[in-house]
Amino acid sequence: MRELNLEQLKKGMLGFSPGIGTFLYEALVFCLVECGHKSGVRLNVFGEINENLLLVWNEEIGMQSENYWQNQRMATEHGAVAISILILKELLSYEVVRTMEIGTGVDYLMKDNSTNKESLLEVSGVWEENIGNTINVRVNRKIKQTEKSRDENKDIFISVVEFKSPEAKITKI
Repeated sequence: MRELNLEQLKKGMLGFSPGIGTFLYEALVFCLVECGHKSGVRLNVFGEINENLLLVWNEEIGMQSENYWQNQRMATEHGAVAISILILKELLSYEVVRTMEIGTGVDYLMKDNSTNKESLLEVSGVWEENIGNTINVRVNRKIKQTEKSRDENKDIFISVVEFKSPEAKITKI
């Protein structure tokens, strides 16, 4: 099973600074810890990619970060972005280039580091699935939302992350 070190976020990437990476890292670790997980938890990734990843981190977040992330919806949103970026980088060689404008139906422009092909990414997060709010319900909503960004030259990836299990579904349209 492949190991995914969450702390690589803190180094930043092409599309975000180390400061933003640390912000995303803290949201992600908060979500995982608050859902009862510890470093070494298995993340089930399915859909376009089918793999189990061991999520590892060394640095816990402090009380100030815990206080900040008490807004569960906001923590879930940013935590889902963090893990989605890492999954796509690790498993498909994509890197975030920049954020997209609100209203475009997608969150990020990415590029494949091996081919330089551009793709788009839309992310959603769920703290814990329930009857009206499942991963598949979210994926279907996001498919409709991304219609305005459809471009035959760019694939669109939709990533929906659920933290309680934890699991992530990656869909390519």
